[in-house]
Amino acid sequence: MVILLSPPVLVLSIVPPLEPVMVLGIVLWLCVFIGGILWWRNQQTTYAIILTTSSDEVTAWQSADDSYCSELLAALNDAIVG
Repeated sequence: MVILLSPPVLVLSIVPPLEPVMVLGIVLWLCVFIGGILWWRNQQTTYAIILTTSSDEVTAWQSADDSYCSELLAALNDAIVG
């Protein structure tokens, strides 16, 4: 049995060599992209209770806790209606 081995083939890269300006652009783009993802992940929703009267609007309460704002709003509505 004969095993034929092919000689090693030199594979040339299709991508041209990167110039320093291109590398700098890629690094800056990655920094902005990663910074944007980090900023987006750190965003929190702020829930607010705003009291509106005939003369003014007042922000009565702000919180990041949705359930607490819902309870507070229900208590205010019960106090006004009841």
